Amino acid sequence: MGDFNSFLGFDDKTGSNYYNLTDMDQFAQFLHKFSLSPLNFEGDKYTWHNSSVCERLDWAIDSEPWRTLFPHAMLYHLSFYGSDHRALKVVLHRDNNSNRLPVFKKRFHFENIWLENPSFYTTVQDFWRNSSHLSVNQDALGLFLVRQNSCVFALKYWHKSIMPVFQSRIQDIQKEIVRIQSLTSDSRESNVQLKYLQSQLDALLYKEEIYWKQRARVNWLQKHQVFS
Repeated sequence: MGDFNSFLGFDDKTGSNYYNLTDMDQFAQFLHKFSLSPLNFEGDKYTWHNSSVCERLDWAIDSEPWRTLFPHAMLYHLSFYGSDHRALKVVLHRDNNSNRLPVFKKRFHFENIWLENPSFYTTVQDFWRNSSHLSVNQDALGLFLVRQNSCVFALKYWHKSIMPVFQSRIQDIQKEIVRIQSLTSDSRESNVQLKYLQSQLDALLYKEEIYWKQRARVNWLQKHQVFS
């Protein structure tokens, strides 16, 4: 699954009358040689765009043995998410309760700052272990996906619960440092307290720096993809 930088038919391109027939023929021969075929998809057909030209360059390819294992597998063409290529998602098992295209929520982003928080590890461990009861009669892959989704769900809410505390804690410590420094007395006790508060503040500011560095990199990559 991914960008094959080619397509199979003339209807896989719009906005231009130029077709690289050699690439199209080689792609078709490759599929025929290894008995492969494109996976059925739902969503907008064209997975790449540049100005007024749209093409289907991104494919998920399967074989007959693979289709036997996953007869209901479906490829979904998602949004562009800041790139000139659509994101692709393969769903292996059909939802028996609905034939509609699943509604995909905002993508899950792993935050590097989580690694600095001990409760991150306990959160993942707890939900990974305790979600096995949700996967009755599941194969190994199904069990993994259930546990993965359980951890993603837990981390999203865990992140929301710690971030406000994280930011407000920085502000509280900064205020307390200013308050102590404004006192006329310069006792040993106040100096020890200042040193302790400053060490806490440094640790929190370091975590904040990690958080915003990752955010800056994501934004830079998105803009780079748009203008490249």
